[in-house]
Amino acid sequence: MRRMRVVPIVATVALMLLFALSANAHPVANGPSGAADESSNVQPIQWAPPAARNTGLYLERGNVGGFVGYPFTLNDELGADGVVFGASGSYLFWPFFGIEVAGTRQNLDFLPQNVIDTMPPLSRGTIESFVISASALFRAPVSSIVSIYGTAGMAYFINDFKADSAGADDLAEFGFLVGDSVENALGLNLSGGVNVLVWRSFGLFTELRYLVATADTMAIITDEVTQISAQFPSTQKLQSIIWSGGVRFYF
Repeated sequence: MRRMRVVPIVATVALMLLFALSANAHPVANGPSGAADESSNVQPIQWAPPAARNTGLYLERGNVGGFVGYPFTLNDELGADGVVFGASGSYLFWPFFGIEVAGTRQNLDFLPQNVIDTMPPLSRGTIESFVISASALFRAPVSSIVSIYGTAGMAYFINDFKADSAGADDLAEFGFLVGDSVENALGLNLSGGVNVLVWRSFGLFTELRYLVATADTMAIITDEVTQISAQFPSTQKLQSIIWSGGVRFYF
């Protein structure tokens, strides 16, 4: 009888041990250990703001570039001589406003009237000017790749005069020697143009630029026989409209 009572007790204990072992081997999902396992396998969700979209040239803060063009003169005393070339750089403080600095190299032929009758302020020759300008820049986008712009500011003309030997020879026939000079001058720069963005950091442009200044001139004529000199101070208005095109690199 005692043996028959012991068997159910042993069987009950064995079942309880098996149940406990199975619970440890497979923890419930809501338990602490189950939550830890799930958190180790699930990746956290990461949020990132949308990438900035290039909607036009006004997103570019600055640029540098170079250009080649041709000058058109506005009076009868000056004539265009060859091509114009230069470089420029600009920086935007706001989407539509910034500054531009440019350097322009141009040659203008001085075309005096009758040398003997009018005694011009300069003999025949070429006025070589290197113009440095600093201007306010206004720019507005037309589309995602095209923008228009304009500048207005000051220009400083660094001038040099290269006399034509023909003019000196004309006076030499009458026994006179001539010397000429053109002073540097402060003037005005105005421009307007169109930018076309080819790639994000590279573009093309075309523009019209107006440069004007009034420079002091001096012509000195010396009599070869008496060595007496006469000075003829005057002024010369240097003005031109330059049509140019070039490339720009944006940053």
